Order: sequence, then structure tokens, then C-alpha cells
Amino acid sequence: MPPAPRWRNRPAPPPSLSAWVWAFGATPIGVDLAHHNVFFTADPELEFGPIGAGEMPEEPTLYICAQDREMQAPVPEIERFEIIMNGPAGHQPFPQEEAQCRARTFPMLAAMGLTFSPDPETRALTTPALLSRRFPGSLGAIYGGSPEGTLATFRRPLARTGLKGLYLAGGGTHPGAGVPMALTSGTHAARALLADRISAAK
Repeated sequence: MPPAPRWRNRPAPPPSLSAWVWAFGATPIGVDLAHHNVFFTADPELEFGPIGAGEMPEEPTLYICAQDREMQAPVPEIERFEIIMNGPAGHQPFPQEEAQCRARTFPMLAAMGLTFSPDPETRALTTPALLSRRFPGSLGAIYGGSPEGTLATFRRPLARTGLKGLYLAGGGTHPGAGVPMALTSGTHAARALLADRISAAK
């Protein structure tokens, strides 16, 4: 049975941020990294001003996850890294996107004393447009609907939907983005599903 018209016609909320994401293996040089690392821009306007205009940030804040530093075992020589640079949601590629993103990521880190060997390959980069193609309903946004606005937090969808058997979980649902909240969202969905099964069995 197809979903009711109200599901098809409900307007989508404005999207949250997207990102350019590097995922690669390399040896870090010059900085003793933790598992989670943030390299802040000196001027947030040079990050969020361009993003608000739908452009790539000129001087981004960069989040680096050194994935192998979470484990107790010795860190391997070639480590796994994820570098996230905030960006606007959208489905259109940027001109010279990979070269621009590389130029705004690695020279900034080098200026702060961090380099990688070898340099990441082009295929290591995931773009907002690629995220949008893989997840069409998201427009490439990685945190669901935009959190801006007085009531935006309360407009996130809940675990239980109006479509029987469909439950929602993840950073785009209540209570919001981030691993702890996404896990909480999964707990909400599991509890709703179990409660409905128990109720249906009575």
C-alpha cells in the first residue's frame, strides 16, 4: 500500500551542513595526534561566510579523526584518517573541487605543523555532491534538517512514523546529530518497535 499523500507532499526542512571528507591511510608527521582533533580557523567568518553563500570555505576549521588511536594496541605506521571540512549542502559539483579542497586542507595543516606521507589520492575525497547522489533525500546534508531557527530542534522527526512498520533512527531524527544522540535515537526506535510489537500481540 503506498504511503498517504501527506507523506509525499510534506515540505522538506532546510538542510544542515554538508562536508568534504578525506578518508585515507598515511603516516602523520609533526603533531602528536589524539583520537579526535580539531584545527580551528583563525577567522570563523572566512569559514561560515562562504558556506552561507553556498561556497567552499576559504579558511576552514578541520576535524581529524585518527581512527587507530582509539585502540590500546600499538599505533600502526600507516594509520587511518578522516578529515572533515564543513561545506554547504547541495548536489552540484564545484569547479576544480578536488584541487581547491586539497589546497584549503593540507597547506593549512602543514602551517600548524602537521603533514602526511603519502599525500591522499583523489579517490580519498567524498564531496557534498557525491553525498547527495548517494543519499538523494539529504541534498548531501550530513546532520539532517538545519538546526537554525527557534523551533528547528522540535521539528526533527521522531522514531515512530505515520507509516506502519517504518521507524526512524540516526542523526537526522530526534534528538539530533552526533554519535551519542544518534545512538539515543536508535534506542528510541528500538523501544518504539518493541512496544508496538507487544501491543499488536495482545
